[in-house]
Amino acid sequence: MTFEFEDHQLRLKERFARQARDYDDLQHEIADREVGRIGRFLPERVQNAEVAEKRRAERVRTISHLQALLQSDPAYAALYRQTEDSLASAERASETALEKAEARLAEVESAIDAMLARTAQLEDGRRVFKDAQGRVWTEGGELVAEDEAASIEWPPGAIGYETFKSLKDIAKRTRSDIDDIRRYQVDVLGLARDRMSDPDDPPSQDELNGIKRDIDAKMPEPVRQELPTELRPTPDNIPDMAPAKPSL
Repeated sequence: MTFEFEDHQLRLKERFARQARDYDDLQHEIADREVGRIGRFLPERVQNAEVAEKRRAERVRTISHLQALLQSDPAYAALYRQTEDSLASAERASETALEKAEARLAEVESAIDAMLARTAQLEDGRRVFKDAQGRVWTEGGELVAEDEAASIEWPPGAIGYETFKSLKDIAKRTRSDIDDIRRYQVDVLGLARDRMSDPDDPPSQDELNGIKRDIDAKMPEPVRQELPTELRPTPDNIPDMAPAKPSL
């Protein structure tokens, strides 16, 4: 008898607790407060409609500022696409220019090493070359004294100093090109890509115009040579460097 009484008491407590929870949830529903359980009071078709509406509202809330601008402002969208095209073309051209410059440098350095291996050297190990006037120069560009130069034994077919110096100059210019291209990729294209990829704080029209001008104005010549012919600037399509008009 005692067991049956206790079981009855337990069922009453569970029912009262459930009724109290339902009452609280109903009050939240009336007050339009979402607690995650209000859907229990609605028919299935209403629940489904409510879920769909919540999902739609969530999509609206999560759309980025950039997406909103691109969808609502045709002029901004057109300028953004133009800037994106310029940036993408410059990125491709810079990669091609860098690959060619690095390959050219490797080829020139290999030729220089071959020359150094086939020329004479001083007692201290420095390689030397003779120019067209008969003067002797070290590989580092130092003029060798005549008495020291007179004792040098030259191998057959030794390379002249003019040829060696020409290759050294090419290597120097190529290294400078590589540095310029890499700097352009980081300081201009990289910053532009980062700025244009911010979905919540997109660049203004003035910023987009500035990005386009920088992409062209700061472009190293080796990169420009890799652009499609129609994208290379001519006197008729050089961008106006005057400040852009403020956007509305």
